[in-house]
Amino acid sequence: MEQEKTREATPSDTRVEVLLREYELCTSDANHLEEVIWTTAGVLITASIAGVGFLGGTIPASARPYDYLLRVGIALLSVIFVWSWKIIASRWYSIQRMMYYRIIEIEEELDMYKERYISYLDKAVEGKTHPQSQRINAMIEAMRAKHRPGGVRRTVNRISWILTVMWLILKFGITQKHLVLDPFCGVGTTNLTCKQNAIDSIGLDSNPLAVLASKVKTANYNLPELTKAVKTALKWKFKKP
Repeated sequence: MEQEKTREATPSDTRVEVLLREYELCTSDANHLEEVIWTTAGVLITASIAGVGFLGGTIPASARPYDYLLRVGIALLSVIFVWSWKIIASRWYSIQRMMYYRIIEIEEELDMYKERYISYLDKAVEGKTHPQSQRINAMIEAMRAKHRPGGVRRTVNRISWILTVMWLILKFGITQKHLVLDPFCGVGTTNLTCKQNAIDSIGLDSNPLAVLASKVKTANYNLPELTKAVKTALKWKFKKP
């Protein structure tokens, strides 16, 4: 009798094939959505930084009201575009979460564990619970004490705020009377933008190569004098004894 019940509870070979195919499709689609979200986020960040640098560095010496109005309009359009992306990205993540829930259901039916273990850890870190599963929720409560709250998705949700504040600060909140301190200057885009707007700035970074790139990007060279100095150095370098 117990063997008959076990056979009934075990999925047939055909159903197993269907579930495995669905599992592959859900995993592929979820990974694709993750890739799309991060790709678009990278494009947005790069375009916003480049836009701030370009618009800030092209203000004429004798600016007219039209010049400022154009830059204000572009800045507002950029903020609207960023928040539109946030709404779309939130929708993508909702679809992705549903796919992961279905993946976990398939794993529970087929006695698989890959995504379930990852889900346990992610939800423990984010402080969330798994729907309709007391056993999993109990495991999450035990794991939550071992991991600090955080998560990649939380960072994605903050990108829109970061870009919006960056536009507002660099375009409207900083004047020539301020001193800008960038603790992670990278290759110096912020410092270059400040320099183009005659704003004093200091850039710091833990990476020596980033500091070097920042110095090269913001340096001022007199090309004739630099050429002359290089020729003199080369002449002495290769001068015969």
